[in-house]
Amino acid sequence: MDLNLRVLIEPRGFIRIIQVVMSIFAFATTAGFETVATMEIRCKDYEKEVQYKFGYPFKLGKTELRVPERCGNTSDIAFKTYTFPFDFSSNAEFFVASGVLTLMYTPGIIFIYVFMHHLYTTNPMTPVVDSVDMVLPVVSET
Repeated sequence: MDLNLRVLIEPRGFIRIIQVVMSIFAFATTAGFETVATMEIRCKDYEKEVQYKFGYPFKLGKTELRVPERCGNTSDIAFKTYTFPFDFSSNAEFFVASGVLTLMYTPGIIFIYVFMHHLYTTNPMTPVVDSVDMVLPVVSET
C-alpha cells in the first residue's frame, strides 16, 4: 500500500470529500425533519388554533387533523377528523437512502484513492467503475 494524499487536492478526491459532507447534510436534514402547521379558526363566538404536525417520512395520510365542522356556540361545536390523501414518503425515503449509500461508498473510494493508488492507475476498469458509481445516484434521483 502506498500513501498518496495528493489525490485529496485533485478534483476526484476533493469532490469525494464534498460528497461525504453533502450526504451527511442531506441525511441529517431530511431524516430528522418535523414541523407544525398552525391554522386559526375564527367563528362569530369561537376562536381556536389547530395544529397539524408532520415530518419524515411525510406520510400525511397517517396524520389526523381535527377541525370544527361548523361554527356555533362553544358548547355544541362538532369536530371532524380529516386526513390528507398525500404520501411523499417514497421520495423522502429514496433521498435518505441515496444519502446513506453515498455516505457508505464514498469513504471506501477515498481509501482506494489514498492507499491503493496503484490499483486506480494500473487497472483500467477501476476508473470506469468509479465513474459509473458516481453517475448512478445522480441519474436515479432525477
